[in-house]
Amino acid sequence: MIESGCCNKKDYAQDRKTAFWLWILPLSLAVFGFVFGSLRNCIWPLALAWMGIACVVNAKSCGRVHCTFTGPLYLLIAIVGICVALGVVNVSWIWLWATAILGTLLSFVPEWAGKKYWVPPS
Repeated sequence: MIESGCCNKKDYAQDRKTAFWLWILPLSLAVFGFVFGSLRNCIWPLALAWMGIACVVNAKSCGRVHCTFTGPLYLLIAIVGICVALGVVNVSWIWLWATAILGTLLSFVPEWAGKKYWVPPS
């Protein structure tokens, strides 16, 4: 079951200062990776892991619906990104970012419908 009201626990995505440190800063680093391509194999997995961990922590803290999907997604893409950097797999970063962006958009569909938080069955 999903509920639109906030739970009693802290939703880090709602606090602007915390959201800056947990999501905006690593996303800014990712953009930095576009500008300085030689650093992207280091920057992009780090930024994705940073945001993924933040989403997992937020999902555990308050049950934010999109974070329950984006957290594991970003962590998985970060792992694949590390494998790309090490030459273990040959996947274009374009596909990894397309997956991250599409997954993020899809994870927000319930929120756009007004359902932000998971609520345990009563």
